[in-house]
Amino acid sequence: MHKFGFTKLALVQKKVVPLVNRTAPVVTVTVPHRGFSKFQVQSENILMKDVLKKSLDKRKIKQIKGLSYMLEKQSEPGVALDLDASLGSVGTLEFCLVREHSTRGDLHEEFSDTSSVADSLSSHQYKSYIVSLVHKIRANSDVQLGISGEKVEIDPVASKGTKLFRQSRKAVTYEADNIAECDIVEEKAPGKATFRLVYLSGHEYKHHDFESDTSTAKEIVQKLNNILELRSGLVRKEYLNQKAKKHPKRQSST
Repeated sequence: MHKFGFTKLALVQKKVVPLVNRTAPVVTVTVPHRGFSKFQVQSENILMKDVLKKSLDKRKIKQIKGLSYMLEKQSEPGVALDLDASLGSVGTLEFCLVREHSTRGDLHEEFSDTSSVADSLSSHQYKSYIVSLVHKIRANSDVQLGISGEKVEIDPVASKGTKLFRQSRKAVTYEADNIAECDIVEEKAPGKATFRLVYLSGHEYKHHDFESDTSTAKEIVQKLNNILELRSGLVRKEYLNQKAKKHPKRQSST
């Protein structure tokens, strides 16, 4: 002690550094044909709904109204797990992420149709476009077409010489579940296209036609169709069934 110049000696309790829990469960969640994610959870007492949330967060998938997900055991397709059950009670650490009311194959088709999960889900984010609303007996008028996962809004846009028309023309909103179809009906030169929005009004289907540049028209149609496919609304299903009955596929002649 004197060798190092100390005059006193004291005993000090050494701080214990907690060991990392190397036995914490590692969960594997697979998205069909899109790979898998692995993440560690605190214990097997964690609820399956929290495992689902961690899985969605891991893949940066946002929970959207009308678009819910569930978990299945990787070894038991088609059997949804109780999300209020604990991880330890389900007897496995390997799961599959599936959209509610769909199968593993449907999830693949849904995601591959737009090349990625992010593309499908981004369609629900609000975006507006300036397009022309087509009128039968007067000149077309510019409108702002606002689209989100919940609704479509059509707002008149003021321009020179249209003040009186704008006052008489009111903004309209259509709930997404009342929209039946959106498709391009005509492509014009140079670079112009007409697209049609079909919606249910009372007990009949009506439509609005819009004109814009071709790239904008295609973006709007893709965005709306992504929303309609993901929502799987009854109005759309009934409209497509009626359309198929009116225009059956021609049988090939023999």
